[in-house]
Amino acid sequence: MSDFNKKGFVEQYLSDTLQKEFKINNIYTSVDDFCKNIKAIRGFQYTQVDNVFSRGGTLFSQVGNIWGQDLPSKVQLKISYGDIPVHGGGRALIDRVYRHREEFEDVIVIGCDDCGIEQTFDFSSVLKHLVIQPTKDENEHFNPTEVRDLLLSNLR
Repeated sequence: MSDFNKKGFVEQYLSDTLQKEFKINNIYTSVDDFCKNIKAIRGFQYTQVDNVFSRGGTLFSQVGNIWGQDLPSKVQLKISYGDIPVHGGGRALIDRVYRHREEFEDVIVIGCDDCGIEQTFDFSSVLKHLVIQPTKDENEHFNPTEVRDLLLSNLR
């Protein structure tokens, strides 16, 4: 969707047409886009892996010692900060996590926009923006077959 201002209309249209509740989430293609659309960082969710990059830390030994077991190979964490303003240290925090991404798996940044609605950015997402230019008919509608064919040809 090229215009996120129309998101509410599309959600309502799909809900009414299909008689099911729909929620369209924004998908961000970069940290910069994500930071432009949120006002605060609420936290992170990630899996830390015991590897060469993280071996020196005490997190794994602490978790292993708590239960009296061998050291775990992975630890999943969800860290909540409250609301750290993006321009008051939140962006620096995201950049710091990004620089150490070799130590983590499944990193998700949780933020909130001006309305207090949670937005997420997944570091592992690989997204590509495709531009297609289907022709409109005399009623200003696109031919679904042409749209599908153009999408498939760009994806191949």
